[in-house]
Amino acid sequence: MKKDYRDVPIPEVTLLWTGKPAGDDEGYRDVRVCQEDATNPDPLVQLSSAILSHVVYAEGASPCVCVQYPEGLGAPNTVLVREPVNRGLVVADAILKSYGRRLLVLDGFRSAEVQRRLWEYIFLGIIGNLPLTDLTVPDCIRIGIQADDIGAYAALARTDQLADEIEAVKEKFGEILGKVAEALSKSVDELALLFITFRRGLNLNTFPLDDTSNTAHGGGGAVDAILIDTTIGRPTFLGVPFDFVGAASALTYFEHKENLELYQRAVQTDPVLKEFAAQFGITEVSRDDFNQIRDERRLFFHIMSLVNATYYVSECWHWNLGNERRGRQFDAYPCSGNACHAILMNTRDMNGDVVAVWGNAYAQKEAARLLAK
Repeated sequence: MKKDYRDVPIPEVTLLWTGKPAGDDEGYRDVRVCQEDATNPDPLVQLSSAILSHVVYAEGASPCVCVQYPEGLGAPNTVLVREPVNRGLVVADAILKSYGRRLLVLDGFRSAEVQRRLWEYIFLGIIGNLPLTDLTVPDCIRIGIQADDIGAYAALARTDQLADEIEAVKEKFGEILGKVAEALSKSVDELALLFITFRRGLNLNTFPLDDTSNTAHGGGGAVDAILIDTTIGRPTFLGVPFDFVGAASALTYFEHKENLELYQRAVQTDPVLKEFAAQFGITEVSRDDFNQIRDERRLFFHIMSLVNATYYVSECWHWNLGNERRGRQFDAYPCSGNACHAILMNTRDMNGDVVAVWGNAYAQKEAARLLAK
C-alpha cells in the first residue's frame, strides 16, 4: 500500500554536528571543495526533458508560480545541473507521479552574474523608493544580509585593488563598522568586505566577480522547484510564491497550528501574498486551506528526502542534492554535493573538515561552454 506522506509531519530536528536546525546551512561559503571536482568532475548536463520546467530568471513571472521578475533577470532559458542531480530529480518526479504530482523546476545552475542580478533585485525591492544615497553603512550591511537570505550575493574577486579599498573603508568607517561588527558577531574586516560587495553589487564597475566562490546554485548541485497537480495541470498551492521573502516561506511554517492566524493576516495585508492566494481562488484562508498547504509541503519534503535531497531552512522550494545516486565521487564522498549539502549531510574528509564534491569553478566554466553552443 502506498504511504500517505501527507499524514507524516516534517521533522524539526537540531543537527548534532552543527547545533543548528536542519536546513540551516550557514557557513557554506567557507566549505572546501574536493580536488576531484577539478580533475574528475561530475558532469554538468541539461535537465532531462522528462521533467517540467519554467525558468523564472529567464521567462519571468507566471501565474501560480511567481509574481516577481516580470521580465526575468536575463538568465538563459536552459536548466543545467550536475548529472547525479538530474538522475535524482528523474527518480523523484517518477515517485511523485503516483501521488498525482510532478516536479516543476524553476532554476538549477546559476551564473555569478545572474546571482548578482538576483541579489540586486531583492536588495532594491527591500529598500523600495528610498534613494541609495540615503542608505547608511549599517543600513547597507543589514539590507544586504537580508537580501542574501533569498538571493545569495556573488563574491568579488580578491584583487589588490579590493584589498586597498577594504583598508580605505575601515579607515573611513572604522568606528561604525566596529559597532555593527559587535552586534553581528563578525570582524571589522569581514564587514568592510561585505559593505564593498553589497555596494558593488548595486553598481558593478571595476571589481570582477569571483565565480569560483561557493554559492548553492553556482556549482550545479541545487534546484528550485515546486509541485504540479497532474489532475488539473497547474501548480499546487504551497502558501507562498517562489522567492517570497517572509516567514511563511520556511518549509515547516505550516506544521505549527498557531501560525494560522498569522498567515491569515499576512494574506490580507501583504499585497504579494494576497495576489498569489487569489490566483488559486483563495481570498480568505481557512483552516482547511492551511492544512492543505501543510500536506503538500509534507509530500514534497518526504519524496525529495527519498532521493537524499536536503532543503534550505528559509525556502520551501530550494533543494540541494548530492551524489548518492552514483556520481563519479561516490566512493570517496558518498553523501556530498554542493557546499550547503555537505554541511547538512555532515560530509567530512580524513581531517574532519567538511568537504563538498561540487564547487563553482568547474560549473561556471563548463556552463559557459555548454551555453555557447
